[in-house]
Amino acid sequence: RKPGASGRASEQASGEAEAGVQPLCAPSGEELDWALSCVRSRAFSGPASGTLKAAAAQLGFAGLLGLVSVVGGFLAPQQAVDGVSVVGVSLVFSDVVASRLLARGKRHVLCPYLDMLNHASSRSGSRLEYDYFGDAFGASLDPAAGPVPPGAELLISYGDRSNDQLLQYYGFVEAGNPHDSFLVDQQSFLLALGEADPYPKERLRRLSQARVPLTDNTAAVSLTAEGGGPRAMQLARLLFLAEADLADDGASPSSPAGEERA
Repeated sequence: RKPGASGRASEQASGEAEAGVQPLCAPSGEELDWALSCVRSRAFSGPASGTLKAAAAQLGFAGLLGLVSVVGGFLAPQQAVDGVSVVGVSLVFSDVVASRLLARGKRHVLCPYLDMLNHASSRSGSRLEYDYFGDAFGASLDPAAGPVPPGAELLISYGDRSNDQLLQYYGFVEAGNPHDSFLVDQQSFLLALGEADPYPKERLRRLSQARVPLTDNTAAVSLTAEGGGPRAMQLARLLFLAEADLADDGASPSSPAGEERA
């Protein structure tokens, strides 16, 4: 709420009351949050494009103009046909091709029934798409997942989302989420490494001697179910590996034994 908004709203309401205008009943903040969460958690997004119905209406209007032009003697029949054909081709190109190539933005839609499909990160090959010529949305399951047994749940992927994103946008978390990550600052990461497996303190100098110094202790270090991110692995190599086992200041993988140690 902006400063002074409450006072201005009261003045506006008083003015409307004096003018005999009844203001609409505004939702409470709690009701608005609930409505937004319902829409946000159920909405799908995709390239912003037109619809076949809208294109048909525009094409029909162009055809009507062409007919009037021919009847009025403004255009020859072939000229009118050519003009309507150009409009039709441009509409399809704009809606089907240009909207995807030029990425003009996203369109958010609610799809009844399709929004009942739950998420599984393992179904990354699934698709939810708008059929332009059928003017309908449809879902295709992940072919790599194989046939769905009778009575089993149909699942799609909502995208490569971490549990933070899933919780924020959809209200749930996924056990064993391969896209989940845990971020800590570098200082906390180094302290935790030292407690878990003490390393020679003099090796901390390697962090500042690297071609790209790693001296920012506030930098984010990511950890996933698969292991450490690039910065985490580089720090571990610099601190735990011998000089002969280091490659590219620890930024590149070392020997298999060195990688296992890191």
